[in-house]
Amino acid sequence: MVHSYEGWLQARIGCHIYDLLDPETRGKVAGLLDGAVRRNPYCANVWRLMGRDVAEGVLSREVGEKMYDQMLRHFAAYPDLTFEVLEKILAPRLTAAETAEEKEVRRNLKILERAFKIYEQSKRPDLAVKLRSLQGAYLEAAGRTENALKLYVLAAERYAADHYGFLGLFDRAVALMQNLDMRLKYLKIMAEKVPEYQSAFNRKFSLQNPAFVHIVEIYVAALREAGHSAEADRWERRIKKEE
Repeated sequence: MVHSYEGWLQARIGCHIYDLLDPETRGKVAGLLDGAVRRNPYCANVWRLMGRDVAEGVLSREVGEKMYDQMLRHFAAYPDLTFEVLEKILAPRLTAAETAEEKEVRRNLKILERAFKIYEQSKRPDLAVKLRSLQGAYLEAAGRTENALKLYVLAAERYAADHYGFLGLFDRAVALMQNLDMRLKYLKIMAEKVPEYQSAFNRKFSLQNPAFVHIVEIYVAALREAGHSAEADRWERRIKKEE
Protein backbone atom coordinates (compact mmCIF):
# COMPACT_ATOMS: atom_id res chain seq x y z
CA MET A 1 0.00 0.00 0.00
CA VAL A 2 2.96 2.32 0.61
CA HIS A 3 3.97 1.73 -3.02
CA SER A 4 0.61 3.22 -4.09
CA TYR A 5 -2.52 3.04 -2.01
CA GLU A 6 -4.67 4.28 -4.87
CA GLY A 7 -3.07 1.73 -7.19
CA TRP A 8 -3.61 -1.01 -4.61
CA LEU A 9 -7.33 -0.18 -4.42
CA GLN A 10 -7.59 -0.16 -8.21
CA ALA A 11 -5.77 -3.49 -8.42
CA ARG A 12 -8.20 -4.97 -5.88
CA ILE A 13 -11.15 -3.71 -7.91
CA GLY A 14 -9.67 -5.17 -11.09
CA CYS A 15 -9.25 -8.53 -9.34
CA HIS A 16 -12.83 -8.42 -8.09
CA ILE A 17 -14.19 -7.75 -11.59
CA TYR A 18 -12.03 -10.53 -13.02
CA ASP A 19 -13.20 -13.01 -10.40
CA LEU A 20 -16.87 -12.23 -11.05
CA LEU A 21 -16.55 -13.55 -14.61
CA ASP A 22 -17.13 -17.14 -15.63
CA PRO A 23 -14.00 -19.27 -16.35
CA GLU A 24 -14.38 -19.13 -20.14
CA THR A 25 -14.53 -15.34 -20.10
CA ARG A 26 -11.65 -15.02 -17.64
CA GLY A 27 -9.46 -16.91 -20.08
CA LYS A 28 -9.99 -14.09 -22.59
CA VAL A 29 -9.44 -11.13 -20.28
CA ALA A 30 -6.07 -11.81 -18.63
CA GLY A 31 -5.42 -8.13 -19.43
CA LEU A 32 -7.42 -7.29 -16.31
CA LEU A 33 -4.72 -8.93 -14.24
CA ASP A 34 -1.97 -7.20 -16.23
CA GLY A 35 -3.72 -3.89 -15.58
CA ALA A 36 -3.88 -4.63 -11.87
CA VAL A 37 -0.13 -5.36 -11.83
CA ARG A 38 0.60 -2.04 -13.56
CA ARG A 39 -1.37 -0.18 -10.91
CA ASN A 40 0.29 -1.94 -7.99
CA PRO A 41 2.36 -5.11 -8.42
CA TYR A 42 2.22 -5.85 -4.68
CA CYS A 43 -1.48 -6.68 -4.56
CA ALA A 44 -1.44 -10.36 -3.58
CA ASN A 45 -4.89 -11.07 -5.05
CA VAL A 46 -3.58 -10.64 -8.58
CA TRP A 47 -0.97 -13.35 -8.25
CA ARG A 48 -3.21 -15.77 -6.37
CA LEU A 49 -5.90 -15.49 -9.03
CA MET A 50 -3.33 -16.01 -11.75
CA GLY A 51 -1.89 -19.09 -10.02
CA ARG A 52 -5.34 -20.57 -9.47
CA ASP A 53 -6.47 -20.07 -13.07
CA VAL A 54 -3.25 -21.38 -14.60
CA ALA A 55 -3.52 -24.48 -12.40
CA GLU A 56 -7.13 -25.00 -13.49
CA GLY A 57 -6.38 -24.41 -17.18
CA VAL A 58 -8.43 -21.21 -17.38
CA LEU A 59 -5.32 -19.23 -18.30
CA SER A 60 -2.64 -20.60 -20.60
CA ARG A 61 0.73 -21.66 -19.27
CA GLU A 62 2.31 -18.96 -21.47
CA VAL A 63 0.30 -16.27 -19.66
CA GLY A 64 1.23 -17.82 -16.32
CA GLU A 65 4.95 -17.97 -17.08
CA LYS A 66 5.01 -14.40 -18.39
CA MET A 67 3.26 -13.10 -15.30
CA TYR A 68 5.41 -15.23 -13.00
CA ASP A 69 8.52 -13.68 -14.53
CA GLN A 70 7.11 -10.28 -13.60
CA MET A 71 6.35 -11.51 -10.12
CA LEU A 72 9.92 -12.67 -9.52
CA ARG A 73 11.25 -9.27 -10.54
CA HIS A 74 8.91 -7.40 -8.20
CA PHE A 75 9.15 -9.78 -5.25
CA ALA A 76 12.86 -10.61 -5.31
CA ALA A 77 13.45 -8.88 -1.96
CA TYR A 78 10.47 -10.53 -0.20
CA PRO A 79 9.63 -13.68 -2.13
CA ASP A 80 7.25 -15.55 0.20
CA LEU A 81 4.23 -15.32 -2.09
CA THR A 82 6.22 -16.47 -5.11
CA PHE A 83 6.49 -20.05 -3.86
CA GLU A 84 2.77 -20.31 -3.16
CA VAL A 85 2.04 -19.22 -6.75
CA LEU A 86 4.77 -21.42 -8.23
CA GLU A 87 3.27 -24.51 -6.58
CA LYS A 88 -0.07 -23.76 -8.23
CA ILE A 89 1.45 -23.12 -11.65
CA LEU A 90 3.42 -26.36 -11.57
CA ALA A 91 0.66 -28.57 -10.12
CA PRO A 92 -0.68 -29.74 -13.51
CA ARG A 93 2.87 -30.19 -14.82
CA LEU A 94 3.69 -32.54 -11.95
CA THR A 95 0.71 -34.65 -12.93
CA ALA A 96 1.84 -34.73 -16.57
CA ALA A 97 5.57 -35.12 -15.85
CA GLU A 98 5.66 -38.88 -16.46
CA THR A 99 4.91 -38.43 -20.15
CA ALA A 100 6.65 -35.08 -20.64
CA GLU A 101 9.26 -34.71 -23.38
CA GLU A 102 12.87 -33.76 -22.61
CA LYS A 103 12.33 -30.19 -23.76
CA GLU A 104 9.34 -29.80 -21.46
CA VAL A 105 11.24 -31.18 -18.46
CA ARG A 106 14.16 -28.82 -19.06
CA ARG A 107 11.80 -25.87 -19.37
CA ASN A 108 10.12 -26.59 -16.05
CA LEU A 109 13.41 -27.22 -14.28
CA LYS A 110 14.64 -23.86 -15.57
CA ILE A 111 11.64 -22.13 -13.97
CA LEU A 112 12.34 -23.89 -10.68
CA GLU A 113 16.03 -23.05 -10.77
CA ARG A 114 15.37 -19.39 -11.38
CA ALA A 115 13.15 -19.21 -8.30
CA PHE A 116 15.77 -21.08 -6.27
CA LYS A 117 18.44 -18.50 -7.12
CA ILE A 118 16.20 -15.71 -5.90
CA TYR A 119 15.59 -17.52 -2.62
CA GLU A 120 19.33 -18.01 -2.20
CA GLN A 121 20.07 -14.36 -2.93
CA SER A 122 17.35 -13.29 -0.51
CA LYS A 123 18.92 -15.49 2.18
CA ARG A 124 15.72 -17.49 2.64
CA PRO A 125 16.72 -21.09 3.42
CA ASP A 126 13.10 -21.90 4.33
CA LEU A 127 11.96 -21.16 0.77
CA ALA A 128 15.06 -22.71 -0.77
CA VAL A 129 14.33 -25.98 1.06
CA LYS A 130 10.71 -25.95 -0.14
CA LEU A 131 11.85 -25.24 -3.68
CA ARG A 132 14.31 -28.15 -3.67
CA SER A 133 11.57 -30.44 -2.36
CA LEU A 134 9.26 -29.38 -5.19
CA GLN A 135 12.06 -29.75 -7.72
CA GLY A 136 12.85 -33.24 -6.43
CA ALA A 137 9.19 -34.22 -6.60
CA TYR A 138 9.07 -33.06 -10.22
CA LEU A 139 12.20 -35.03 -11.11
CA GLU A 140 10.75 -38.15 -9.52
CA ALA A 141 7.45 -37.67 -11.35
CA ALA A 142 9.42 -37.33 -14.60
CA GLY A 143 11.17 -40.63 -13.92
CA ARG A 144 14.53 -39.03 -13.10
CA THR A 145 15.03 -40.79 -9.78
CA GLU A 146 18.84 -40.61 -9.79
CA ASN A 147 18.76 -36.88 -10.44
CA ALA A 148 16.20 -36.45 -7.69
CA LEU A 149 18.31 -38.46 -5.24
CA LYS A 150 21.39 -36.37 -5.99
CA LEU A 151 19.39 -33.18 -5.49
CA TYR A 152 17.93 -34.39 -2.16
CA VAL A 153 21.35 -35.45 -0.86
CA LEU A 154 23.14 -32.22 -1.77
CA ALA A 155 20.32 -29.96 -0.59
CA ALA A 156 19.92 -31.79 2.74
CA GLU A 157 23.65 -31.43 3.41
CA ARG A 158 23.60 -27.78 2.32
CA TYR A 159 20.77 -26.80 4.69
CA ALA A 160 21.42 -29.20 7.57
CA ALA A 161 22.47 -26.39 9.89
CA ASP A 162 20.36 -23.61 8.36
CA HIS A 163 16.76 -24.75 8.45
CA TYR A 164 14.87 -27.62 10.05
CA GLY A 165 12.87 -28.09 6.82
CA PHE A 166 15.81 -30.01 5.37
CA LEU A 167 14.45 -33.16 7.07
CA GLY A 168 11.94 -33.62 4.26
CA LEU A 169 14.82 -33.69 1.79
CA PHE A 170 16.79 -36.03 4.03
CA ASP A 171 13.89 -38.48 4.46
CA ARG A 172 13.28 -38.60 0.73
CA ALA A 173 16.98 -39.22 0.03
CA VAL A 174 17.07 -42.11 2.50
CA ALA A 175 13.88 -43.60 1.03
CA LEU A 176 15.42 -43.62 -2.45
CA MET A 177 18.72 -45.22 -1.36
CA GLN A 178 18.34 -48.94 -2.04
CA ASN A 179 22.00 -49.76 -1.40
CA LEU A 180 22.59 -50.27 2.35
CA ASP A 181 26.30 -49.36 2.22
CA MET A 182 25.50 -46.10 0.43
CA ARG A 183 22.78 -45.36 2.96
CA LEU A 184 25.13 -45.99 5.89
CA LYS A 185 27.76 -43.62 4.49
CA TYR A 186 25.18 -40.91 3.93
CA LEU A 187 23.59 -41.35 7.35
CA LYS A 188 27.00 -41.14 9.04
CA ILE A 189 27.75 -37.89 7.22
CA MET A 190 24.43 -36.38 8.25
CA ALA A 191 24.60 -37.63 11.86
CA GLU A 192 27.99 -35.95 12.22
CA LYS A 193 26.96 -32.82 10.34
CA VAL A 194 23.70 -31.88 12.06
CA PRO A 195 24.34 -30.07 15.37
CA GLU A 196 23.34 -32.08 18.41
CA TYR A 197 22.30 -28.88 20.18
CA GLN A 198 20.96 -25.79 18.45
CA SER A 199 22.32 -23.35 21.02
CA ALA A 200 24.34 -23.05 24.21
CA PHE A 201 21.06 -22.76 26.11
CA ASN A 202 19.84 -26.07 24.70
CA ARG A 203 23.13 -27.74 25.55
CA LYS A 204 22.99 -26.45 29.12
CA PHE A 205 19.55 -28.01 29.64
CA SER A 206 20.23 -31.11 27.50
CA LEU A 207 17.61 -30.17 24.91
CA GLN A 208 18.80 -32.10 21.89
CA ASN A 209 18.09 -30.91 18.37
CA PRO A 210 15.01 -32.89 17.16
CA ALA A 211 16.59 -33.13 13.72
CA PHE A 212 19.70 -34.74 15.22
CA VAL A 213 17.58 -37.26 17.14
CA HIS A 214 15.56 -38.10 14.02
CA ILE A 215 18.66 -38.74 11.92
CA VAL A 216 20.43 -40.77 14.59
CA GLU A 217 17.36 -42.98 15.08
CA ILE A 218 17.38 -43.81 11.37
CA TYR A 219 21.15 -44.31 11.43
CA VAL A 220 20.89 -46.70 14.38
CA ALA A 221 18.27 -48.77 12.56
CA ALA A 222 20.48 -48.97 9.47
CA LEU A 223 23.52 -49.97 11.54
CA ARG A 224 21.55 -52.79 13.15
CA GLU A 225 20.30 -53.89 9.74
CA ALA A 226 23.93 -54.10 8.61
CA GLY A 227 24.94 -56.06 11.73
CA HIS A 228 26.99 -53.25 13.33
CA SER A 229 25.46 -53.63 16.79
CA ALA A 230 28.29 -52.03 18.79
CA GLU A 231 28.28 -48.89 16.65
CA ALA A 232 24.48 -48.78 16.80
CA ASP A 233 24.60 -48.98 20.61
CA ARG A 234 27.14 -46.16 20.76
CA TRP A 235 24.97 -43.81 18.71
CA GLU A 236 21.80 -44.86 20.50
CA ARG A 237 23.31 -43.92 23.86
CA ARG A 238 23.78 -40.36 22.56
CA ILE A 239 20.04 -39.85 22.13
CA LYS A 240 18.88 -41.91 25.12
CA LYS A 241 20.82 -40.28 27.92
CA GLU A 242 19.61 -40.72 31.47
CA GLU A 243 17.65 -37.82 32.92
